[in-house]
Amino acid sequence: METESKVSPIKEWIWFACGQNEVEELAQTIIIEWNSRFTRRMADAFYCPATYRARIRLSIPLWPRASEEQRRETIIHEVCHCVVWYKHGLLVLAHGGQWKQAMLRCGLEPVRCHSIDRTGLARSRRCG
Repeated sequence: METESKVSPIKEWIWFACGQNEVEELAQTIIIEWNSRFTRRMADAFYCPATYRARIRLSIPLWPRASEEQRRETIIHEVCHCVVWYKHGLLVLAHGGQWKQAMLRCGLEPVRCHSIDRTGLARSRRCG
């Protein structure tokens, strides 16, 4: 799923968000993974302070439905989570003040949820 056309702007957006928050060294540690099961969330982020590594997982079903602007905002949104964890530790509110400030430094409104059309993507629940 990770083609050059998809990766190039993603890496640029990662470097931008880290640069705006003065943690360029973090950009080198962020890896991108694709997840076919994400039908409600566009992405999520994870940061491991023991290894100083971060991961952003992106939705395979939602990514093609998103505009370029929505994709950019999603990447920056998730990078800002990593930035906050990197600077302040894991015991911060996910969408709290530090995250909002990180988003504002990137010139974006700190919005929590996406508005990408999910029509036809709801997963059925499987009972065991």
